[in-house]
Amino acid sequence: MNIESRIKKLVNHIEKSQISFQYAFLSLGKPNIKANVKLLKNPRYLERDILKQCQKFYKKSGEQAKWVKVDLITETENILFDQVVHHLIERRRNYIDYGIALDKFWNLTFLPEEINVNAFVRPSKKVKGEFILSEDNINNYLRKYTNQKKPFTIDSYQGKEITKFYTQGFILDENDVFELGDRGLTRGLRKVDNLHTEIDKLIDRSVDFLNGMMQENGKYIYGYFPHFDKNINFYNNLRHSSSTYALIEGLTYLNKDVKTAEKAIEYLMRHYLYEKDNAGYIFDDTNDMNEIKLGQNAAFIFAICEYLKVNPGNKSYLSAAQSVAKGIFNMINQNT
Repeated sequence: MNIESRIKKLVNHIEKSQISFQYAFLSLGKPNIKANVKLLKNPRYLERDILKQCQKFYKKSGEQAKWVKVDLITETENILFDQVVHHLIERRRNYIDYGIALDKFWNLTFLPEEINVNAFVRPSKKVKGEFILSEDNINNYLRKYTNQKKPFTIDSYQGKEITKFYTQGFILDENDVFELGDRGLTRGLRKVDNLHTEIDKLIDRSVDFLNGMMQENGKYIYGYFPHFDKNINFYNNLRHSSSTYALIEGLTYLNKDVKTAEKAIEYLMRHYLYEKDNAGYIFDDTNDMNEIKLGQNAAFIFAICEYLKVNPGNKSYLSAAQSVAKGIFNMINQNT
């Protein structure tokens, strides 16, 4: 389906919702970049304006947006900037479900996703346990991902009235349009008609993701810190094992070969299986601690047992799991 047909399908879905709105946000994205967010101020030309932005996106990136998201402004409230800051700080991070417009012309606006994902609120460097609205993080986002030239300062808005707003979202992936939850914990979640089909898709894509995160030596890319587009340098062998368990379970469910998980199992066996007195222990050397913990040993056994359900003939894996089971047994205090 070409981009014009996809956008028409999206706009038709929005029109059927019969939601009246003055402004709409358009977010265009693909898997390896942050979404590009634009405010569209003329609802009469929604389809035209979305297409125009999609063409600009294609010209700049060399490919069409995989995801096209539209957020219709459904509710607004005038409120003091200081009240919003207080709420942002008091609210659990990443759970903001409203956006803000900092001027009456809506020249500087932030969707809740922009507030959450870019760490606008972060722990204070000066006072332990305290959170602050971070000018540095906001300006980092403005500088890298928007056309805003003027730096943001808290002083510019203190004591002034701004606009708080809520939205109703719709997202277009490569094939389908989904209405999104609009408030609270369900905000941004797709509303689906067939949960079984959706779960199958999630399993399939999650298995592909885990496979893609595994490096040649069997170690995973642990993750990314999306606020600043950085890799997470921390590593955790418990999560390595539990991810491998999930990968094997997913491959089995999809009737795919579990051989791809062997590299992940053997990575731990080569580097983190310590054996002494006929017992084995999976250790973790994060921050050079060299710790042995029950959880990471148990998760290692789970992963191997899940593998052996499919390939019961692998004697070396069985031996490793039995060795670690003996290690766990040795960690039990027989007096308590």
